[in-house]
Amino acid sequence: VNLTIILDCCHSGTAVDLPFIWNPSAKNWELESGAPHSAGDVQMFSGCEDDQCSMDVTRHGRAGGAMTTCMTKAIRENPDWYYPDLLSRLHEILAEKGYEQWPRL
Repeated sequence: VNLTIILDCCHSGTAVDLPFIWNPSAKNWELESGAPHSAGDVQMFSGCEDDQCSMDVTRHGRAGGAMTTCMTKAIRENPDWYYPDLLSRLHEILAEKGYEQWPRL
C-alpha cells in the first residue's frame, strides 16, 4: 500500500507521527523515536513545522494554502520529482515568495 498525505494546515509538522522524517540539510531520513511502524509506504508533506502556522494566499479571487499553491507550481515544473527533491523545490518557491513556513516530509 502506498499513501501520500498532504496537510497544508498550521502546526502540522508531525501530525501523523510517522517513524521517519526527511532531513533536508543531511539529505537522509531520520528515525523518530516512539513512532509506530506500518507495512505500508506512508509519506506526508506538512504545510509547516509543528510550531508554525501555514499561510493563506488568494489567487484569482480564490483562497488557498501557500504550500499547496507552491507545490502545484513545483509539480507543473516537473511532474516526476522524487519527494525529497520536491520538498527542496517547495522550500525554494516558498522562500522566493516571502513565506516563512517550512514544510516537512
